[in-house]
Amino acid sequence: MLIGPDDHLPKSSGSKHGDLEAVNYEDLIYEVYGPGGAALVVEILTDNRNRTASELRHLIERSSGKMAASGSVLYQFKKRGTIVFESSAVDEDKLMEAALEAGADDLHSQDGVVQVLTEPGAYLEVKEKLEKAGFKAAGGEVAMVPESSTHLTGKEAEQMAKLITHLEDHDDVQNVYSNADIDEAVF
Repeated sequence: MLIGPDDHLPKSSGSKHGDLEAVNYEDLIYEVYGPGGAALVVEILTDNRNRTASELRHLIERSSGKMAASGSVLYQFKKRGTIVFESSAVDEDKLMEAALEAGADDLHSQDGVVQVLTEPGAYLEVKEKLEKAGFKAAGGEVAMVPESSTHLTGKEAEQMAKLITHLEDHDDVQNVYSNADIDEAVF
């Protein structure tokens, strides 16, 4: 008698105990207008589209936001690689020269931070070349970067900060991108 690799295991008695059901996850993108007309892109991974839609719609409406039609917000963002450096830790002119030689698209400096922007597919290559050139990144990612921003103050800024926090805390939300320009003190 030949014995196969699974012949030593007990046979199932038909019980559901221990059986796992397959779970199908969906990637979704929600487009949202927040307080003051600021735009949000919310990336979601869910196993129940209807439950997630209901929960997020409730969160958004409670924070003076509204769901937007497909394509009405997303065009305001571009998927970019961003490599972040602290301004005090780098010579910006040398970083710009090295970044352009490495294949970066652009460089922005603001609020004590220098961001090197790349195409999504070039992100890792540019980051590695900059590190080999002696530049130590403080962070980075491939993200949806807004093409323009909406400055919010007062109550609208507070509502937007709360909305972003609530969305980020939701289990199905993977990323939240916004074009809202809010003072750090509000957060």
